[in-house]
Amino acid sequence: MKKINFCAWLIFIGLSLTAQEYGDFTDARDGRVYKTIQIGSQVWMAENLNFTAEGDGVIYPNNPSLAEAYGRIYCWEVALEVCPDGWHLPSDSEWTALTETLGGIDIAGDKMKLPGKLWLTLNEGANNESGFSAVPGGYQKYPDLSNYHFMGYLAHFWSSTEKTASSAIGRGLDFGGSDLSIGHFYKNWGMSVRCVKDE
Repeated sequence: MKKINFCAWLIFIGLSLTAQEYGDFTDARDGRVYKTIQIGSQVWMAENLNFTAEGDGVIYPNNPSLAEAYGRIYCWEVALEVCPDGWHLPSDSEWTALTETLGGIDIAGDKMKLPGKLWLTLNEGANNESGFSAVPGGYQKYPDLSNYHFMGYLAHFWSSTEKTASSAIGRGLDFGGSDLSIGHFYKNWGMSVRCVKDE
């Protein structure tokens, strides 16, 4: 009987450690409500930003329902300013902290991807254990801003960290991989934005 109770206790503790407890945040600018999630010491929006920025904040062409599903995508200069008060575009070091909390670059991606039909195909290990709930919004390449590359297959996110005069660092999730990749992208490309709460 004691062995059974001990096993039940271990199962309970395991479930408690992996349980996702979402909060929410209302953007006062447009009234949109976002799910939030604490991962380690950080609080992240658990959805891609979907705010119509002044003069930018690109929406998927002729299909607003895609913006509802994937959020909007922004060039880097707009991404720097588009998070609401109390939130900001994460730096490269903040992305790195998230990666380390999730066990390292090689496995963090599986713990961040939201399984489901928005990913047109997805590796079996993807489980959204972190609650980050990444969806594959793809990206835009300048000057062809009418074409959304790899929507349904890739999720690319900006950081606030500049790499060169024309590029900035970002993070990426691939439909077939378990990692959270790091790269640098032209600032005039359009990519997704996740905001992290100010400390």
